[in-house]
Amino acid sequence: MNQEFNANEIFIMAEQIEIEAYKFYLKAAEETPKDEDKAFLKKLASFEVEHQNLFSEMREKLSVQEKTELTFDPNNEAEDYCRSFARMQNIVKKNVDFTNMKEILLNAIMIEKDTIVFYSGMKKFVSEAFGKGRIDELIHEELRHIDILTKQYDSITATA
Repeated sequence: MNQEFNANEIFIMAEQIEIEAYKFYLKAAEETPKDEDKAFLKKLASFEVEHQNLFSEMREKLSVQEKTELTFDPNNEAEDYCRSFARMQNIVKKNVDFTNMKEILLNAIMIEKDTIVFYSGMKKFVSEAFGKGRIDELIHEELRHIDILTKQYDSITATA
């Protein structure tokens, strides 16, 4: 069976992934011992909220075609399905030593990379007519986060 998605559904998944990443950074901020690390992690959590809002705004601007339902959904459950599907990907890891900033950052970098891999894979299920090119906008945003995280990781390892 071929499953097709539209850009709207991918953006719903992206919003959910941002929510999960936000929770990750807040938990890390709560458990990490250093105040400067707590502040940085809270800043990262705020970036995830900004991303969620950005993805929501981008989703609102999608064309009617890019929002066209491709699956029969008489009970309007598609959005819930997309959010559940995103959570089931387990992109955001739960078993991290939140007292170790290097480990937190390495896991955060992996979250962003896994997210990019997820979006790249999902592109196969979105046709051009239904917004395939929009998925690249999500990938671009995640690449920006990898840059921020890598710079922070490099600054910590350079001083260690």
